Amino acid sequence: MSDLTSPPRDDLPKLTSARPVMLPGAQFHDFTSRITGREHRLFVSIPAGEAPAGGFPVFYIFDGNSCFATVAEIMRSRAPADGLRPAIVVAIGYASDDLMAAVVHRMKDLSTPATPDWLGALPFQIPGLTAEATGGLDDFLRVFEDEIRPLVATLAPTSPVDQAVMGHSLGGLAVLRILFNRPEAFRTFVASSPSIWWADKAILADEARFSARVEAGEGAPRILIDAGAREQAPDAGALLHFKSFAEAQASADFCGMVANAAALGERLGAVKGGDGYRVETVIFPDEGHISVLPGAISRGLQFALGIDLPAGPEAA
Repeated sequence: MSDLTSPPRDDLPKLTSARPVMLPGAQFHDFTSRITGREHRLFVSIPAGEAPAGGFPVFYIFDGNSCFATVAEIMRSRAPADGLRPAIVVAIGYASDDLMAAVVHRMKDLSTPATPDWLGALPFQIPGLTAEATGGLDDFLRVFEDEIRPLVATLAPTSPVDQAVMGHSLGGLAVLRILFNRPEAFRTFVASSPSIWWADKAILADEARFSARVEAGEGAPRILIDAGAREQAPDAGALLHFKSFAEAQASADFCGMVANAAALGERLGAVKGGDGYRVETVIFPDEGHISVLPGAISRGLQFALGIDLPAGPEAA
């Protein structure tokens, strides 16, 4: 016990024994992928009550070990007040309570391949990062499509036409990978602070083909792209991580998180898609790469599950 702890006092009420905090309606399930052999953990929140006739909408998010509590509690607290449709929340993570272990796994699973030459030319260092530790994204997306989504459908009735996927940073890169190659796979795509810079912007190689497919009527996805306005200027976290302001600024300039997100949103917004095709770009003021996440989750839930209200008189 810390020396700063106050001694017991007889004039105060007695606390019950400590108990773990539980999220209402939350559960998790572990499984070992038959595709990759990786052990995954699915953090799941299922609405109370009967599912609608077509099944519950599903909101998937990557980085479940660190994101689930946030997304589940935002959904639980906002849904009644903000008119969010009841939905199953599934946060995909790893069967470990060690967040650093999850970080290593997600680096592999959420990245496209990176060459040793490209990694060596980075203006900053990521400890332990090698070419072998990257490039597992397409295998992970097979696990997502062929194992995770069918497993979730065994837990509760799900709507096959009303599902969303969200990811942040490398998770946002993974969302773009799905979007560009399978725009019909989800109704809604939320790419939060996507790491477009990764592997010399290799993710954009499929953008033109995606745009052509959408203009040809092969899918009409709803797309939200966001970033924090301070992601291209060193914030407190970056200054703690890097050795100097100059090194932190060089990293921010190289990644170009805000510029890349805004430019992609503008290009996709110019695509002439069919009915239902929608693109929004949001830059959150005064937020950095990590601090933006709660707001991005809240906005992503609203974008995916919000009820469209009729325009007010001022919109006439």
